[in-house]
Amino acid sequence: MRLRLIEGEPIALVTAFLPYDLCRELIGADLTQQSLYAFLEETCGLTVASGRRRLEAVGANEQEARLLKVPAGSPLVLLESVSYLSDGTPLEYFKGSFRSRFEVEIVGLSGETGEAEWPA
Repeated sequence: MRLRLIEGEPIALVTAFLPYDLCRELIGADLTQQSLYAFLEETCGLTVASGRRRLEAVGANEQEARLLKVPAGSPLVLLESVSYLSDGTPLEYFKGSFRSRFEVEIVGLSGETGEAEWPA
């Protein structure tokens, strides 16, 4: 579990689970200056091919409230995500509780950025 800060203020509480057998090099890695996905690709040779994300509005539980410095029950945005390799192997389960809005940039496999299309 990591507490993410912006300008010293707690903004998100995140937890990621990855299979040890696929990315042993991750143990002890310093990700303060590099994204997890960049590390997985450059060091472990693993490229995320697809993923599934779900957003939900939730109330802060006691632990989240204490760590994020908000009253218990305050609205949070819960993001749950599963990322997969090209062969369908799950690579990462991610759960993040965010105390405010956030922005996500979607980058395709070709490295080009684009806007996400929302289902009707």
